[in-house]
Amino acid sequence: TIALPPVQLLRDVRICWDSSYFMTNRLRALCQIIELYLAVPRNADVVHTDNKLVGLDWEVLQDLEFILEV
Repeated sequence: TIALPPVQLLRDVRICWDSSYFMTNRLRALCQIIELYLAVPRNADVVHTDNKLVGLDWEVLQDLEFILEV
């Protein structure tokens, strides 16, 4: 086994990580609104079906938000 001291991830620029966290947080907070907006037929051209976020995508965003929150 290799013994390594406990360390934290280095942040090159704190602002970038913080903005990624806030963006992910806001996206998740607006999840239902986004889904409703995209469900309206006249908004169908906003995003292609293959680019639409699905259940697993939202779970990954939740995990990412949790990681960035630390």
